[in-house]
Amino acid sequence: LLGDMYFALHDYSNALTSYEAVLKKTPNRLNSVKNAGKAAAKLGDAKKANDYYQQLRGLREKREKELLLRKYFSHRGSGANRGAKRG
Repeated sequence: LLGDMYFALHDYSNALTSYEAVLKKTPNRLNSVKNAGKAAAKLGDAKKANDYYQQLRGLREKREKELLLRKYFSHRGSGANRGAKRG
């Protein structure tokens, strides 16, 4: 939240510092990774921005896989296929 306030005030250096502090405590926090990348880009640090965007891509892919697995297993356990003939 503090990082968002700094970002809104165009204080990208403090915004990035705030996002990075949050990421030390919760390294996979999606919004903090995304916003750290945006702040780094605004500061002209293309390498750091790219690193955060790559991390974000990995987190999103992982989350999508987890959601698909949850959906798959929730349908299997729902009884929707119980009683169906196998053949």
